[in-house]
Order: sequence, then C-alpha cells, then structure tokens
Amino acid sequence: MWTPKNYDWLIMSLLFLAIIAVVPIGNRLDLRTSTILWLIFGAVVVIGQASLRVLSSGLSEIRDALHEIRGLLRDTRNR
Repeated sequence: MWTPKNYDWLIMSLLFLAIIAVVPIGNRLDLRTSTILWLIFGAVVVIGQASLRVLSSGLSEIRDALHEIRGLLRDTRNR
C-alpha cells in the first residue's frame, strides 16, 4: 500500500512554485498566453493527482481500520 512520503510534499511544493515562475519566464521567452496557460494547467493536473494519491491513501487506512473494528466486534459477539 502506498503511503505519503515527505518527498511527495516537496514535489507538490516545487510544482506550485513552478506555476508561479511560469508567467515571468514565459513573458521573457515571448511565449503566447495560451502556451503559458497550458503549462499552468499541466502543473495543476500533476498537483491534483499527487493530492488524490495522498487522499486515497488516507481513505484506505480508514477503511482498513473500520474493517478491523468490524472483525473485533464480530469476535466479541460470537463469544
């Protein structure tokens, strides 16, 4: 099972900083506005996927804990 690590948060932070840096860099390179917007959109998608991985790992931990509690309740009921 995947669990979030510190480097995942580091990657998300660096991507957020990359979104902020894209606009001035794009203006210096004379990129069109649509190109800059696509770069920002791509970075947002990557950050969203990383956030979903963190969220889904937390939800799977909750599901496992509930499954274990249900098993314990079943055992005490059978006694």
